[in-house]
Amino acid sequence: MTAVIKTGGKQYSVNKGDVIITEKLPNEKGKEVIFTEILMITEGEKTIVGTPYIENATVTAEIVGQDRGKKL
Repeated sequence: MTAVIKTGGKQYSVNKGDVIITEKLPNEKGKEVIFTEILMITEGEKTIVGTPYIENATVTAEIVGQDRGKKL
């Protein structure tokens, strides 16, 4: 299953087990975060597209770290 989520004004395509880098989230390392702005879900041949978001859909993730990015 692939989902497209929106967080921090950006969109991310995610699969189960993926590790992604986003903007800083309000929780700390080891805590769970639930994304509710789901734009699209694809599973096999079936695709669901939100208008703009899919109702009652969530993606749950665990924060594995919070680091500062490189200063520009």
